[in-house]
Amino acid sequence: MVQGPGGSPQDSIEELLPAYALNALDADERKLVERALAESPRYRAALAGYLEGFAQLAESQVVLLPSLDLRDRIMAAAGAQGPARLATERGRRETPRPAFRGLWAAAAAASVLVFVGLGGLAMAQSSRVNDLEAEMEGLSASAAATEANLDGQREDMATLTASAAATQAMLDGQLDEMAVLQETAADTEAKLISQQELTYFVAHESTSLTRMWAMATPEPSAKPARGMLIADPDGGQLLMTLFLRPLGSSQAYQAWVWESDESAFSIAVFAVDKSGYALVRVDFPGGDVNVNWVSVNIAPAGGEPTPTGQPVLAGPVEFR
Repeated sequence: MVQGPGGSPQDSIEELLPAYALNALDADERKLVERALAESPRYRAALAGYLEGFAQLAESQVVLLPSLDLRDRIMAAAGAQGPARLATERGRRETPRPAFRGLWAAAAAASVLVFVGLGGLAMAQSSRVNDLEAEMEGLSASAAATEANLDGQREDMATLTASAAATQAMLDGQLDEMAVLQETAADTEAKLISQQELTYFVAHESTSLTRMWAMATPEPSAKPARGMLIADPDGGQLLMTLFLRPLGSSQAYQAWVWESDESAFSIAVFAVDKSGYALVRVDFPGGDVNVNWVSVNIAPAGGEPTPTGQPVLAGPVEFR
């Protein structure tokens, strides 16, 4: 049986097992415990129990302070004390130890493990905090760059808005000028038509005139069609049109005169130029035909025997 440094061999080994589990024995004591462990399964089982208990205490994070005696032995094992204190401690260990020394050793082991665990946790948390701080710095830099980019885009937008406002003002001015020009052109056109009509009156002092007006609303960009039926005492008749829409080759304009009983007589089939102008000689029906209305219709090329389409120009006949 193995003999410990003081007391019975069993008491000596039992007292040294907790410190052995903490690696807190000197070389002689470790050899003593290791020989006992090699010879006795009971010691090996007890050592396993200490190790398991230390692990459970460490997981529960319960901090227990060791006794001064065991603390000094742990510090001695770590090389924190001088040779004189080591010799004193060895002499002290030869005296009988209290029966509850194993409990203090277990508490000390748990304390060491808890401190080590908390230290590792603190280091891990510190590393995580450093990583988060670095990530936050990166995000702050990215946010600053994005904000600078947004500021630049706002400045560009403000410049574009100012430019658009200036362009719109210029367009508004041009539209106003265009409206004035259109109004002036309309007045000029009306004067031109009146002058053309006056020219016919001056050229034929005894000429009678029948005016025809558009029978449909023109397109917004088109001018309203106009027409005149001119007769002189010598028996000649002319038809003049303005602003009629040019037709394709399969169609033509056809002029008609109407009696009061709605009998229609064709007097001309004609085409207009690109501006809608035409001046053609017409033939009135002879005999006792008394016409009171004149119209211009769209007909098939070459004309038709009776009018089928809606008139584009019409007016009352004012001469006999």
